[in-house]
Amino acid sequence: MPRAVIYMPYDPKHPTYMAAQIEYGDKGSMKKNAKILEYLTAKGFKSCEVWYNGAKDPQIRSLDVGKIFIRGHGMPGDPTIEGGRTGERIDFTTVADRLIQSGLPKTFSGEIHLYNCHSAKSGDGQV
Repeated sequence: MPRAVIYMPYDPKHPTYMAAQIEYGDKGSMKKNAKILEYLTAKGFKSCEVWYNGAKDPQIRSLDVGKIFIRGHGMPGDPTIEGGRTGERIDFTTVADRLIQSGLPKTFSGEIHLYNCHSAKSGDGQV
């Protein structure tokens, strides 16, 4: 069974961390990650969500193939994503660093998807 992870790269020590929890996690009514997990499971994936906390995560450490979906809000041409409306803004380097800190193996040969608004738009009017 293929594996899929929804990865939330937001720092739990950041003052706006709760914005991500309210929109994507189980702290509010939106529960966007739960809806995606349900969809992935229906498509035959063994799926889970992982929230960055600065430590190695067993789900991330054990990935060699599969799919990682990084959630957040984006804008065309902006190199950052936002953890929920008014949440922490992080750039692509920080996202990668946090994924590595979470234990992503160097041998990972799966797919990483930025599952964000406007993630494929350049910001110059081109797609």
